Amino acid sequence: MKPAQTIEMLGDFQAKMTQPNFKEVLRYQISNIVEKQGWKNDKLKIANESVEYIAHYSKNLIPYLVKDEMTNLIIHASKMLDKDDVIDLDLLPSKEGFVEFEKPLEIYDVRGHLLLIHYFVWMSYENTLVILAFNDQYKCPDMIAEQAKSLSSDKKYWDFYSTAVGRWGYVGLLKTDVGDTIGAEQIEYPEYVKQTYLENHGVEIGTSTNALRLFHTYLLLMSQSIVAVSKERAEKKDAKRLERAKLPSEITVVQFRKTKYTGSGSSSGKEIDWSHRWLVGGHWRWQPYKDNTKKRIWIAPYVKGPEDKPLVMKDKVYVLAK
Repeated sequence: MKPAQTIEMLGDFQAKMTQPNFKEVLRYQISNIVEKQGWKNDKLKIANESVEYIAHYSKNLIPYLVKDEMTNLIIHASKMLDKDDVIDLDLLPSKEGFVEFEKPLEIYDVRGHLLLIHYFVWMSYENTLVILAFNDQYKCPDMIAEQAKSLSSDKKYWDFYSTAVGRWGYVGLLKTDVGDTIGAEQIEYPEYVKQTYLENHGVEIGTSTNALRLFHTYLLLMSQSIVAVSKERAEKKDAKRLERAKLPSEITVVQFRKTKYTGSGSSSGKEIDWSHRWLVGGHWRWQPYKDNTKKRIWIAPYVKGPEDKPLVMKDKVYVLAK
């Protein structure tokens, strides 16, 4: 994926946040979730404030691109965090940011539907962090995007909706404060939320994937030695077009650092044609610093397998440790 493509996606999102129809749909989507979670009386106030806040700060977004292998690492590493780890705004690479995942993050909603996150958008102020997650409905629509189209009986509304939203399939909004814990891998909902879903929508809900852990893991890994974080400029022809559109021509690319190849032959001396690479011994550790603080660091002793093969994260393949 070319850096210019991610920057153009940023420009598309910023343009959407100036369009009344897109903001109207986003308000409805946020208020709908707020109501389902038990805040019916405040849903419009919360949705209006959220959308206006996002529109205001979207002008300052800094672009990032996460390469496909990093998605595997983020998903795996997030499973091994403690639920009591806390939100730390000092981990943010910028106060406001826009990150595209070359390979989308997979999560499950309360109904067990598979959702795909292609983009996180974040904004921070004082001690608060707001995160939006989107599916790219043009690139790879998830189950919700497909259902929305197939279940829509009102063609006029569907035409309005699809034109207003474009590629930006709303996945969810997260709001958290410094010192809040990231929570467990699966979100358990209180009885009043389950009852609201059942009474208003006839749906019995279960747990959902905690996307905050994925975002927190992305932030933690940004500064790890196993991760290569580099600046890439768009090609000259793309850079001129981006500059005319008042978009940045430079992007931060996050990818799995090339590691020394550890031989993967068998003990019998025969060469094996491995189909992938894998991580051996990956785990988190608290690293103390001179100022009496501690930070999470990712320990990954080595990668096994040929360098020209994809990195595959499967729990059964490698050792997990804490």
